[in-house]
Amino acid sequence: MFSAGSFDELQAARIERGFGDDRLRITALKNYQGNSLSGRTAWLSEPYSDRPDYFGIPPARTQEKLDEDFQRWWDAGWQVATHSNGDREIDMVLTAIERAEAKNPRPDARWRIEHASVMNQSLLDRAKKDGVVLVFHSYMWEYGDILASYGPKRLSMMHAYRTATDMGIPVAGHSDSPISAADPLLRIQDMVTRTSSQGVVVGGNQKLSVDEAIKVWTLDGAYATFEENIKGSITPGKLADFVVLQKDPRKVQPNTIKDILLEATYLGGNKVYTVPAKTVAMLTQPPINYGDGNYGDGDEEENQNQ
Repeated sequence: MFSAGSFDELQAARIERGFGDDRLRITALKNYQGNSLSGRTAWLSEPYSDRPDYFGIPPARTQEKLDEDFQRWWDAGWQVATHSNGDREIDMVLTAIERAEAKNPRPDARWRIEHASVMNQSLLDRAKKDGVVLVFHSYMWEYGDILASYGPKRLSMMHAYRTATDMGIPVAGHSDSPISAADPLLRIQDMVTRTSSQGVVVGGNQKLSVDEAIKVWTLDGAYATFEENIKGSITPGKLADFVVLQKDPRKVQPNTIKDILLEATYLGGNKVYTVPAKTVAMLTQPPINYGDGNYGDGDEEENQNQ
């Protein structure tokens, strides 16, 4: 993705979505509309459970400016991926999507909302109607223990993989590295167990099966970048990018999926990496704490640049 701040330069250079090849390719413009979930700055429609007078920090960009930006990027043919965590932020994003589509209908847009953390049924209904891909977090392992301030009601719809999947909404996974580890097996375990490193289950009603979680991280991820016809499954005619694992994630205890070791990596059907002997599972990183109890991820700075 290019930052949306590069839009004018991309236009001047006549670079469009899809430019590149199977190894490196431009897929979307990335922009920010809102703040941080883990940093407790996401903008909410109801106050934080432990601060009845606090709703988070509003996005810097107004609805009018968001509508204007989305329309320009949309009319130029771009896929737009928008960082947004709080339900009030997400409402603004969906509104801008709907207005851009109404002025200039275009099939199969695959607008993306990155994180889409605090959802409700109304927002999910609109996302489905609008054909939006929801690219949820799966970092309860690192941050589950510090999300209690959102309260049980919101936690039950946070990173709503189960509900969205059952509704037929396209979803995809991501690590949000370096905020949480770029470790697909840990992220898959997170989606299956919704359990923190301290053993706390967070939003357990949103758990997926192992098969569903693997699909989110493979074929569904390829769909999010318009690449499902060449990537995402081991299917004749596709690129044959895959890994060989030492154990089947479906046959181990769910809380040990992260510990499964790799044997080899294949790219385009060719073995490009063999794991050395005596390799051990990677140590997962702790949450990022900036020393003042703030677990934010720097999104506030990005948001203020809009």
